[in-house]
Amino acid sequence: MMDEEQFEPAAGRLSIGRDAASADNSKNASAAVKTEADTRRASVEGVNIDEELVALTTYQQAYNANARMIQAAKDLFDVLANLIN
Repeated sequence: MMDEEQFEPAAGRLSIGRDAASADNSKNASAAVKTEADTRRASVEGVNIDEELVALTTYQQAYNANARMIQAAKDLFDVLANLIN
């Protein structure tokens, strides 16, 4: 049989083992929460390349259409100015 003096160090080691396991579980849970938070932040603030390309193409086409409109107005003005002269 174990006497009381032999039992106390064994009980202390069990307590340390439980504390270590608890700390490891807490670490894993914290890592999971951090990963989830990072994922959610990235989904909110991240740049979607496909959406940006569509927007860029749309703006480029609008710019080209405006440039053609300005050129047409310039040509019309030039024709009117030549008629007056």
